[in-house]
Amino acid sequence: MTFKKQSFDDVPAVDAPNRVIRELFSAKTLDALEVTVRIVDLAPISQQGSRRPHWHDGFEEVIHIVHGKGRMMVDGKWHAVKTGDTVLIPPGIPHATFNLLDEPLRLMVFFPRSVIEPFSFADEYLTIESSEGVTLED
Repeated sequence: MTFKKQSFDDVPAVDAPNRVIRELFSAKTLDALEVTVRIVDLAPISQQGSRRPHWHDGFEEVIHIVHGKGRMMVDGKWHAVKTGDTVLIPPGIPHATFNLLDEPLRLMVFFPRSVIEPFSFADEYLTIESSEGVTLED
């Protein structure tokens, strides 16, 4: 494999519910063998809707908060996240992230696989209001 470089501005943005995804490296973009790296911008709080928690069977996910402030539901517990935090989600653990600000919450997401499908989804939907009144774990 040779050196590969990707510029954020050259990566197409893909709209998804409540977020925009840019896939910097993967088997689909630059023939990465064992890693996927994405930049995900979560919609501002005033624009975000409900989300179903999801999980990944057989591999971990690392989420780094590049900019912003949010709440993350991991395995039924709510956690506060902010710029500079990095989170490790174990395999098979349901999780979902919500933005608390009226500007995008930017995440850098890492998977130790070059192909990240399929996700598994919970039946219930969550909103940021689902975490109101809940004591948050740091």
